[in-house]
Amino acid sequence: MMVYLSHYIRVKNRTGPDLESLVVPSIRSNGSPIQWSADVTERTHISEIKDPARASNNQRYEEQICRYLDCAEKCRQFNLAMSMLEGAIPQSTTCPTPNDDDNESDSETEFDDDCATTNTLQRAHVDYFDLSTRLKRGEFPRAPNPFRTFSDGHTAFHLAYTPHFKRTSIDEVAKKFQIPDLSVALLKYFQQTLPHNQRQIANDPLQVPFDRLEVLPPQTINASPPSSSWPVGRCDAVLINNDPTIQWPYSGIKGHSVAQIRIIMHPILKPGFRSHLSLDKFLAYVQHFDIVPQTTRAFPGTRTSRGRFPEPSTGLYVLKRAKHANKVAKGSVICLDTVRAHIELTPRFGDKANPHLTKQTSAGYSSEFWLDKYFDKELFYALSLSSSCN
Repeated sequence: MMVYLSHYIRVKNRTGPDLESLVVPSIRSNGSPIQWSADVTERTHISEIKDPARASNNQRYEEQICRYLDCAEKCRQFNLAMSMLEGAIPQSTTCPTPNDDDNESDSETEFDDDCATTNTLQRAHVDYFDLSTRLKRGEFPRAPNPFRTFSDGHTAFHLAYTPHFKRTSIDEVAKKFQIPDLSVALLKYFQQTLPHNQRQIANDPLQVPFDRLEVLPPQTINASPPSSSWPVGRCDAVLINNDPTIQWPYSGIKGHSVAQIRIIMHPILKPGFRSHLSLDKFLAYVQHFDIVPQTTRAFPGTRTSRGRFPEPSTGLYVLKRAKHANKVAKGSVICLDTVRAHIELTPRFGDKANPHLTKQTSAGYSSEFWLDKYFDKELFYALSLSSSCN
């Protein structure tokens, strides 16, 4: 589109600037164009135009390309039907409801995967807010505690029923996920939840009511340990609520912070210890980001100010990985129900990007990021609202 418009300007109005001349200054000012990627269209052009054209006899391209695509679609549908037949996938469109009479474990997350596949291969919609309410009302008395499905405000949570690691020692989990301060962070969290006159308990290992963890996999975000293919782990960023009186998404980013989830876990009580309210829920170890302060633009009759504002030229917040004085990333343990939204961070490379970064390591090795408000519509409106309020 840019090429055609530029050509139109050159032909119709030779005194006007070409649009190409505006691209380089824009990249120098703002970095790589946000959300401007030709990868999808280029890939589509290859699969829908170039490959069919190569299979033709170089005559009547349009007709042969259409016939090629029609045959390819029929082959895909045939392969899909055969796969469903061989896999004995039922064609039912209904899913059973958890029932303690039929289901021994009565897990609210143990839905039959086959039932979610219909004859049109569309997964059945599950209202996790409604399911969370029903669990709170006690409709499933044999559901495991804490509930794998719960909600807080406008955010619903749904965790897998089976843990990745069952009753594993804290040191083993810390080693697996490469989180050296996990034990310290857990003790600090436990200490902060105790009354002031009991906080000394956390300093005595014999009085700490847990020494093992269950690690659960999330359903829609990544919180995986380091592996050969992902050397620093595969972890997504989230927005965390720091002030219970502020409600997302109406508040925008006010009262919230950005963090990267490294692990989702549940402490296992030692034998003989009573359940503690702060431990009877799912926790998460996160590493934090700070919003880089920006100076607002001055308009006639206004004054500039500096604070937690988006970067003026892009309208995006700039984040920097929070670190201690010894350059170690700041981490802490939080309640999982304080998470409000899944967000996308784009590495901010600056004038020159590190050539050793890959898609598997850029999130772990980069120190500055853009908070991409174009990740989804709800996030865009919420962050745009906070920008206008600031």
